[in-house]
Amino acid sequence: MKLTKSKLKEIIREEIQNLKEGYQGWKNWDTWNANLHLTNDESAYNQYIKLKNAKSIKSFFISNFGKGFDRINVNKVDWEEIYDAKDE
Repeated sequence: MKLTKSKLKEIIREEIQNLKEGYQGWKNWDTWNANLHLTNDESAYNQYIKLKNAKSIKSFFISNFGKGFDRINVNKVDWEEIYDAKDE
């Protein structure tokens, strides 16, 4: 079987999608990466831990990092999962 350029592109797209669906124990890459940024910076973390629900975490993230920060799709982030994890 000859590996064509279009077949290679298709394989790469599938692998990227697989990486984004379930990542490092999180629902997906976007959730993992958003949580990483919220917990990796001391100033952001100190504010994040005071937030009372998933909606406020999403708003905080967008205001402080932006909608497309680090290629994170904020609509794919499971904000409830991030909220639940903050008290662990």
